[in-house]
Amino acid sequence: MNAGDVIKIREAGTSDASVLYSLLDHSPFRRGAFNTAPVTMEEHLDWFGKKIRDMNTIILIFEIGSVAFAQCRYEHGGDGSEISVSVHRDYRGKGLGTTVLKMALDFLKREKKDWFPVIAHIKPDNIISLKAFKGAGFTGLSKVIYKENPCFELRKDLKG
Repeated sequence: MNAGDVIKIREAGTSDASVLYSLLDHSPFRRGAFNTAPVTMEEHLDWFGKKIRDMNTIILIFEIGSVAFAQCRYEHGGDGSEISVSVHRDYRGKGLGTTVLKMALDFLKREKKDWFPVIAHIKPDNIISLKAFKGAGFTGLSKVIYKENPCFELRKDLKG
């Protein structure tokens, strides 16, 4: 990223399946993901087709110029929403995670206030994500089991 680059945010559309697939971590050890198995394009297309039609899911894409470099997904249910974020490996380590999270939260405040609070689940060894979420104002670091994995649960309320 260069000084002066503008980050754009937009909702994903039905034609964005390959864009989101390109943002997946395709390494053999998907360390940050709760599902660490590699994801095939066929599996992704099936998943994407369901999520893009789900009224309780919002997928946001972040771009610099015409290049998508990150995504954020909200899944609404119960007493709030769960958030999932990924930044393309070529853009990691540049401080963009916190920026993406703040922009995603601002979007939710404008469009879906009733989707708060927002809950994040982060593996304990994912220090970079923990720092990004804390930098975006998430609080309440508690240890929980999520999808059969020990993790930290953080929360962001509408106020604050």
